[in-house]
Amino acid sequence: MRHYSIYKLLTLFLILLMLFKPIHSQTTAGQKKIIIEPNQSHTFMFTNTSGLFYFGETGLPNTSKYQGLSFLTHEFLEDYVLEVGGTLLERSQAKAVLSSDSLTRIYNSFDITEKISISDSLPVMIANIKCKNKYPFAITPMISGSAKARDYVVHWSSIDKILYIARKNHVVRNDNANYPAWIGISTYPAGEFSEISNDFPKRENSFFDEKSFIPGKINIFLEENAYLFFIIGDNKEDVLQLRNKSYKNLNLKIQKKDLQIEGIRKV
Repeated sequence: MRHYSIYKLLTLFLILLMLFKPIHSQTTAGQKKIIIEPNQSHTFMFTNTSGLFYFGETGLPNTSKYQGLSFLTHEFLEDYVLEVGGTLLERSQAKAVLSSDSLTRIYNSFDITEKISISDSLPVMIANIKCKNKYPFAITPMISGSAKARDYVVHWSSIDKILYIARKNHVVRNDNANYPAWIGISTYPAGEFSEISNDFPKRENSFFDEKSFIPGKINIFLEENAYLFFIIGDNKEDVLQLRNKSYKNLNLKIQKKDLQIEGIRKV
């Protein structure tokens, strides 16, 4: 991950800047906050110095093949779905607050806020979830590249509590491979992984539900505050180290392997 061309990132960014407006970048200073009411949506982009960028919609599921979480020219995550008590959080029902370095969605029906930002120097996107009540909560990632499970390597680590995913053709390295291979999804408090049922509900205005790979969901019990981490790394060890650095930056305690996982309750 140390040899990527900044030129590629700048070129792609300029193309997107010309095609989609309004766009906000973490590298843009002095931007005022923009309020987007429910049933409205703006496009936005966050970038950082490591080459990571997230391009999406404030009030809709992502609606374009260009949207999602990417490292330079390689897209890893098309979108993700949040569930509270088995009910999807519909972005169109949320009020959004967009600033130069974060997007906050406010779901009044559940008294939940979702704040998305990108680490300044790490290839990590973070969603901070806050609520006034206690809920069973789940995050379902939608992986970019193919809708076929056989095209991916998927590993849930019961020790690290990270969902590791890579496209098989990315894992096979060669001298010309200058991109990271893995995306890791993790939660704090630590979660548990489960398969997706056949009746997984469709989202409104969704572009990717049938065009991306849905490996399963990570379940936690939401009590006041939680974090979701989307991490791009060269390998599993790299993903784990980046997750732990993110914990340190947020003053989160790395749980010991022999302790019972905090935040999980059977519901």
